[in-house]
Amino acid sequence: MFFMRSDINSASGLRLRLNAESSPMKLDHTHPLVLTDGDQQSWSLANLSEELLINKRGAIPAGSAQYDAGCLNPLPSDNLAMQIMVPSSVGNLSFDLSPGQVQTMHSLMSACAE
Repeated sequence: MFFMRSDINSASGLRLRLNAESSPMKLDHTHPLVLTDGDQQSWSLANLSEELLINKRGAIPAGSAQYDAGCLNPLPSDNLAMQIMVPSSVGNLSFDLSPGQVQTMHSLMSACAE
């Protein structure tokens, strides 16, 4: 899920939040999420999972992670597929986005850059 930051004490910009549906698997909160498109461009999204905490002493939910989607620069091409690599307790999880899904992401990033 993409959304604008919700905590006024955090840096502004888009966030990407992921939730794992498999209970034994845990998302890795120490590594960035990596995007790669068909032009071999790559983006590393910083892990901001600490923003999920209600208070500083809490534990980050094992099945949720949040990343700084910011404004990707350069913008991903809106007509190519994209691969997402999500770090987890079972290794990197790979997901492929279709060109249509990337086009939606491209539109969000274009609006962010304005």
